[in-house]
Amino acid sequence: MGTDPTNGSPITVREAGPVTITIFDGEQLEADVDAYLEGLRELHDRDRPYVGASLMLRYSAAPGQLRRVGEWMREHKDDVARLCVGSAIIAPRVGFRFVLSSLFMIQRMPMPYTVVSGSREAAEWIELRARSVDLRVPDDLAAVLAEELRGRGYDGA
Repeated sequence: MGTDPTNGSPITVREAGPVTITIFDGEQLEADVDAYLEGLRELHDRDRPYVGASLMLRYSAAPGQLRRVGEWMREHKDDVARLCVGSAIIAPRVGFRFVLSSLFMIQRMPMPYTVVSGSREAAEWIELRARSVDLRVPDDLAAVLAEELRGRGYDGA
């Protein structure tokens, strides 16, 4: 996808088989959101099913950026629903999980999703979703997600 974890961006994206791992870890600028949305467009242009894993560590609450992502989701909801098998959102902070769950009650996601606190729970959910459409996730997905969390100062479990 369009973002490179080595470029210092607060939004990094990497792929592990059919799993697209997105890490939000810092105050995003408009250019960061633009690159992220362009990466999503490229992902959908491939026209292949995928499962998302989002690590929500630090995220900008700027209303304009949230609105842009929300608008993109609404504009592309049919493609998201068709291609994204599901999304596991890892939010280590309980307060953020509550806010996120409340937001999703108002603005429904177009695909199945779960909001969890750690990598193991996310990996198990992703594996079940992937299996439902015959996608094979890497055997070490929980370890990959845990390492991403530990590398940013969070408990990897």
